Amino acid sequence: MSLSVFLPANPDSPSAVLTAHTQLHAHLLSTGAYQPFVYPYRALGPNILIAYLLLPPVDRSRYPRLAAAVHHARWAVLAAMTWFCGWAMVECRSPMVTIGYGVGLIMAWSLLWGWTLIVAFEVRERAERMEGRGSDRHAGQDSEVKGEDAGSEPVNGEAGDGLRRRMISKADGKTHDDTGDDGEPRFKWQKLPPTLWHRVDWVTDLVTNFRGVRWSHQLSGLPYPDVSSPSAFAEPISHQISTVAISSSKSRPSRYPTRSALLRYNLINFLVTFIVLDIIKLITLKDPYYWGLSTLSPSPFPHPRTPRMYLSLVTLFTSLNIIFTLPPIIFSYGAGERFLGEHAWPWLYPPLFSSPKKIWTHGLAGFWGGWWHPMFRLAFEQLGEAIVKPLGWEKNTVTGGILRVVLAFVASGTLHASGSYTSLGETQPLNEFLFFAVQPVGILTQRALAQWMKTNGLRDRTPAAVRGAANVAFVMAWFWLTAPTVSDDFALSGVWLYEPFPISPSRGLVGDGWWRWGGPWCRWHSDEKWWKSGLAF
Repeated sequence: MSLSVFLPANPDSPSAVLTAHTQLHAHLLSTGAYQPFVYPYRALGPNILIAYLLLPPVDRSRYPRLAAAVHHARWAVLAAMTWFCGWAMVECRSPMVTIGYGVGLIMAWSLLWGWTLIVAFEVRERAERMEGRGSDRHAGQDSEVKGEDAGSEPVNGEAGDGLRRRMISKADGKTHDDTGDDGEPRFKWQKLPPTLWHRVDWVTDLVTNFRGVRWSHQLSGLPYPDVSSPSAFAEPISHQISTVAISSSKSRPSRYPTRSALLRYNLINFLVTFIVLDIIKLITLKDPYYWGLSTLSPSPFPHPRTPRMYLSLVTLFTSLNIIFTLPPIIFSYGAGERFLGEHAWPWLYPPLFSSPKKIWTHGLAGFWGGWWHPMFRLAFEQLGEAIVKPLGWEKNTVTGGILRVVLAFVASGTLHASGSYTSLGETQPLNEFLFFAVQPVGILTQRALAQWMKTNGLRDRTPAAVRGAANVAFVMAWFWLTAPTVSDDFALSGVWLYEPFPISPSRGLVGDGWWRWGGPWCRWHSDEKWWKSGLAF
């Protein structure tokens, strides 16, 4: 049964559409067509991953068979995750528009992220987290697992020692004294800890840290603390951190080295984004398109395609941006090191979005690869590497690079289509998939045009300002052509009906009401089988 059955003939407000979502959800539950998303029962997929990672490290030299069994158990974990995540996507729906979309997106992402961690990165054996000297409050023996023991084994034929290289300052080729007041190193690399509480902290950070900040698999280009010499560490720096990120000119110390600097940046960011998003909500909710009704709904805009598409993009950007200004304010400054310890380090909270100059200088490739948020990028990169590298196409080859980009966008399209699939609105998940799947076409087209201009000598004769403006114009034109497929489906899913803030100054001033939140967000669900009971969202 579709949402339209429960809609009044002429809905006169967004609240009427939200009421229809609630009525449709209640009907679907009563007929047994779907089940509510109940936590923790329906989160078994992600929880299985966490349980596997929480297993104690195994000394491979002493217990080789047990270490091998734990290592190979990752495939059973992945199979179980596939079953439970897929099962939740097929069976669960929510009357809340954001939760409904989130069920599919989060379950699909959990599966991809789980594969990335336990198969691509083999985190139980290889992952290391940068920790402060003396940060181990749990047990002194944790320092024993910083070497190549504790369940570690060669991967893809590479010995662990080959991944450990000392960091030399590229500025002058010399080492510097970067130790604490007592001459001890300031940082250490911590593998999977043997003590339970330390391991819980380590695993929780690992699973929720999608950009890998302060981990050995951290995305290149993200900031690091000032670790300008090998003496900053209790042992040689290792992995991608030394070979790609710290030694790379693309990486830099954090722009906000203190909590007060981080607070100032994020408070200003929050306030500006709050004002912009609140005004956008006032504008968009005057258009039935944003209520999740037909894309042919009458619009207050004279030519609705353009404003609807661009306003959807700005709404998405501001919604994501304001969410990620809160953790540094709450955790780094509000709670601080007194309560959170090293989790309050300010450099652990880089901005979600990069500089928009990337669009000016690199066009569509700069939009996706430079400016837009990189929350899923680690998993996308590893997926492409796992599929393309065995075919013999390295990343630095034309074919290898193109295939990796294509696979990244296909994966992104699959994630977003999964969110569309679990929404109650009359969505078309294929449209969201197609939007992302065609993005490589735009990137390659623009690069081909740039190469043609360079070959014919036009690039050098064109002023930089004109080239930058052309890059921005291409991005806007490309999105005008392709983005309605995804913005229309977002609208049909109902996600634009969400209220980001409890109060809305702009709508209060025009008489639409200041208070925006209402109704239960979750409830207790009781089932005949106790393990199926929990919080229903």
